[in-house]
Amino acid sequence: MNRRAILWTLISLVLFSCLFDVATFFYFMSNNGSNFESNPIFLFLSSYMNITLSIILILLFKLSVNGLLIWALLTYKPSGTHLGAYFLVFATIIGIIIQFYGGYTNLLVHNLIVNSTPGSVIPLSSSESYSIFATIYIIYGIVVIFEALVFWLYEKIYRI
Repeated sequence: MNRRAILWTLISLVLFSCLFDVATFFYFMSNNGSNFESNPIFLFLSSYMNITLSIILILLFKLSVNGLLIWALLTYKPSGTHLGAYFLVFATIIGIIIQFYGGYTNLLVHNLIVNSTPGSVIPLSSSESYSIFATIYIIYGIVVIFEALVFWLYEKIYRI
């Protein structure tokens, strides 16, 4: 695959994963309401404003982050070190994985709710959701630090 094909494949995957996550989010919300949503941004916003405005802000955030990723993929030119380009591709792949996982969990929780007895599936509280996502972000941060260290060492050793 050449550079252009890889770039457009990444952009297509970003768009498809975003569309999948948004579609399953709306499907989940229309069938189950907001009681079972575990997105910490949604839980934080919905405690201060109505649900419709929370959903609009989350969609604007999601679309702006995905738009920024696509714009950066199309316009970024590395100079000096390739660490920035590496992080851009790394962030893009992590974003794709997270969005596909978000859509998958929307469908999974919906199936759990539909196929279980009423009252047997209990939604997470805000604090439980925050602690789960905080743990995930801490682990993700550790992975990013190690990735940066490995790539930095690689550039120091093998740079021509």
